[in-house]
Amino acid sequence: MIQKEVQELLHFNIKELRGFVLKKHEVYIPFEVIDTKGKFVELKDFVRRQFISIVRK
Repeated sequence: MIQKEVQELLHFNIKELRGFVLKKHEVYIPFEVIDTKGKFVELKDFVRRQFISIVRK
């Protein structure tokens, strides 16, 4: 679920970039898709929101 959210946020498809299968608990973000400061800030905010939601549980 989180992998798909990250892919939509950063506009990439992991199946096009990498050939290996991800496990359900893994999230993979290739460095080449974080090519601007804006995308880095978006990713940072996304990770922060995910962390906060996990901590609150």
